Amino acid sequence: MSSAGAFAAVKYLGAAYLIYLGVQKLRGVESLDLSEEAPRAKLSRVFGKASSSMSLNPKTALFFFAFLPQFVDFFARSVALQILFLGTLSQSWELRATAFGRYSPEPWRAA
Repeated sequence: MSSAGAFAAVKYLGAAYLIYLGVQKLRGVESLDLSEEAPRAKLSRVFGKASSSMSLNPKTALFFFAFLPQFVDFFARSVALQILFLGTLSQSWELRATAFGRYSPEPWRAA
């Protein structure tokens, strides 16, 4: 299968899945009751869940495998170590932005 064919297959499968989710949501009979107080969670637990979700996202892995090789020296000894370093650097930068985003100046302040 060519790359264009694989891309089209993934695109149409994704569109069909989104349509399926939309139909399931429209058929559901759930109500949105905002009268109850939401349970409070520890910030460290929320941060841990967000970090693991971000790190384990397959789209993130695909992005890294498509984007990071542009910055790797293939004539160096360890290509895998370079990709691991760049991926770790990117993840740590993202974690820093997540952790300190709420303290940033007004126009860029995280909600």
